Amino acid sequence: MRVQEGAIRQVRVAEDGEVRVDEVPLPSPQDGEVLVHTTRVGICGSDLHVLHGTHPFRRPPYFPWA
Repeated sequence: MRVQEGAIRQVRVAEDGEVRVDEVPLPSPQDGEVLVHTTRVGICGSDLHVLHGTHPFRRPPYFPWA
């Protein structure tokens, strides 16, 4: 699956607990920031706990990077 020019993929756990991959606009770095090109990602154990409703303080909707 190719991403459109000027866009990135964003993973989120929706309110209904469904994991979704959305295509969103490429962010623009602000002064003092950089944009990093990611080639590989992983899923953290705490992300799975949110998905299964067992995380102590996070609930969907949830953006793992937030």
